[in-house]
Amino acid sequence: MIVQPFFEDVEPIVYAGPDSDDPLSFRWYDADRVVAGRTMTEHLRMAVCYWHSFVWPGSDVFGDGTFDRPWVQAGIDPMEGARSKMAAAFEFFDKLGLPYFTFHDRDIAPDGDTFKETCRNLDVMVDEAAAHMDRTGVKLLWGTANCVLSPPLRRRSGHQSGPGDLRPCRRAGVPRTGGHPPPRRRELRAVGRTGRL
Repeated sequence: MIVQPFFEDVEPIVYAGPDSDDPLSFRWYDADRVVAGRTMTEHLRMAVCYWHSFVWPGSDVFGDGTFDRPWVQAGIDPMEGARSKMAAAFEFFDKLGLPYFTFHDRDIAPDGDTFKETCRNLDVMVDEAAAHMDRTGVKLLWGTANCVLSPPLRRRSGHQSGPGDLRPCRRAGVPRTGGHPPPRRRELRAVGRTGRL
């Protein structure tokens, strides 16, 4: 897999100690430091949240989003945007040196015009994620399904719901896959109620 760099001017982020004045370094997190018999990596299981880092537009109660997200510009094909976003995300995960990421299904794949197309988009992007995971060694800490905000899922359920109402998921056939990407890859499957691997 050939990936165009997105953060080409950023070196990998490393531990530099509490006295570092480098804004792109870890001052307190030393992945290899042993504390109470385990490394900090084992204790903390640090992860990057895909939605917060690559999907959220930077909006708040005061106005529209302020983040420059090239993968959501007008006129770009949604699947090409999703691929570009994913390549940038895995480059970011790799540069941070963190072992895990988290995501919601709608974060990695755009909604289609129909439920079938939405599922197909997710299948394609799960395969993309698996290739990036193989390439970088980054693993999935947890993945969830966004059942109530996805228009195709809401339309299929025949029901307008509010946050926390999971009836659209059940009516739209999501339990068939557990609400998560297809089980082709263990790291990208439903990981149980605890959300842990």
